[in-house]
Amino acid sequence: LLRKLMSCFDDVAAVDRERTVSHFLDLANEPQQTLIVKRTSKCYRDLPHLPECVDLIYCVRHPYDCLTSFHPATAAVQGFHVSERRWTNEYDSLLRLLDRQPQRTVCFARYEDLVADPDAVQAAISSTLTLGVRHRFSANPFGIEINASSVEKWQRDRQLRDTIFGFNLSWKRKIADFCEQFGYQTYGLLDDEATASQS
Repeated sequence: LLRKLMSCFDDVAAVDRERTVSHFLDLANEPQQTLIVKRTSKCYRDLPHLPECVDLIYCVRHPYDCLTSFHPATAAVQGFHVSERRWTNEYDSLLRLLDRQPQRTVCFARYEDLVADPDAVQAAISSTLTLGVRHRFSANPFGIEINASSVEKWQRDRQLRDTIFGFNLSWKRKIADFCEQFGYQTYGLLDDEATASQS
């Protein structure tokens, strides 16, 4: 969604397919001033070594929605699209990047903010990356649909809630760290741990 909406900025072009980190610099001679590239699902392996000349917009989503999402491409292989291992590897990779490049400015974009107030997210990206706005995200002429129906879908599904609160304790703690870092509620995820320690 964000990759598509980036066309609302001035002199910005989105690369037509996902690329690995190693290919980012190969695009440097393209005519547009700014190229938007969506990284592949395996790019977390190389993210800590992202060249400093490449800006990073890092999209996040509440872990509960992310970890209970479905995708046709993986539905036959695993229950949910994002596995515990994949999610953990992604987050650990981000932390390693921030540790290796403490001077890097990362533009974080929360999915929930994007669908609730797309123009505010656009303004933040514009300010951070010094991009001129050609069209507002909310009034884009490209027919890009912004739909908030998938936000907190786990709240409406008892089975998804049971799945979330059944996560192992070490994973719950990592999820809680992520939620604290990005301003998400944990909805009592660790309450069972506190109850156990008091008994």
